[in-house]
Amino acid sequence: MSDRYYIHLAETSKDPQTQLGLSMDASEHIRMALAYNPSIGLDIISRLSEDSSERVRDIIARRSDIPRLMLLNLARDKSATVRFGVAQNPSISPDILVQLATDKDRVVRQGVARSESTPQDILGYLARDENEYVRATVAESKRLSPSMFTILAHDKRSSVRGAVAQNTSAPTDILKLLARDTEWFIRNCVVENTSTPLHLLWILAEDKSWSLRQSLPRNKGISLELLNKLAKDAYWQVRRAVACSPVASPELLTELSRDEDWHVRAAVAENENTPLEVLEMLTHDSKSIICDIAEEMVTC
Repeated sequence: MSDRYYIHLAETSKDPQTQLGLSMDASEHIRMALAYNPSIGLDIISRLSEDSSERVRDIIARRSDIPRLMLLNLARDKSATVRFGVAQNPSISPDILVQLATDKDRVVRQGVARSESTPQDILGYLARDENEYVRATVAESKRLSPSMFTILAHDKRSSVRGAVAQNTSAPTDILKLLARDTEWFIRNCVVENTSTPLHLLWILAEDKSWSLRQSLPRNKGISLELLNKLAKDAYWQVRRAVACSPVASPELLTELSRDEDWHVRAAVAENENTPLEVLEMLTHDSKSIICDIAEEMVTC
């Protein structure tokens, strides 16, 4: 019989003897399939937790029904992949998370930072980790305290501040601070954050970077008034972004259909909110590509 048959058997079998035989199979894929089987007993879980394949051990490490002592042993596994899997276990106890928070491998510490079971004090400890990627992972957490947000918002690494700026749980005062960051990337993260309040979006509409201003129309919280302002921007890239917006009004799209730049008019032709009479006008545009787009939209 093919491996496919035995993989299916390993995933579904409820017979202890069949499971035991499959746990000793030479095929790693069959043993991996068995590790996913929700019906295996503690004896099979124990056997697979000591499997020669780190991929099998990783699957076992993530099972919610694994006994604490087995999980503790896997937390000391030689493979960082397995230890990361332990950190992702939904039933992990705080003491094991404490152990993994000091792991030599930064990927494992990132796993602790991502875990929904990680207590606040461990998150606070990892917020001061020597590795910027660990701190950035902490900054993505929706369970940070105001003090942790403050610490991470002042981090010297842009990857960390950027993660804070993108965090939809970040307090308004933190987003306001990062909206004044010297790095364009950070300010743009604030623009793209769907939790950024409208008054901050207005402030960012005055930003010196047109690349940042063209990101504003993509924020779902933008108002029609702010779109109208951006429709008059000196840079066609910003006006095109307005013309692409799904919340742009028919009146605004009508105005932009007469824009001097063909990129803007093309975006108007593609917008589903553009009135039929405007589309018909654009079928006679000086740019053939706009004519083609408009004609297709008219016939849809």
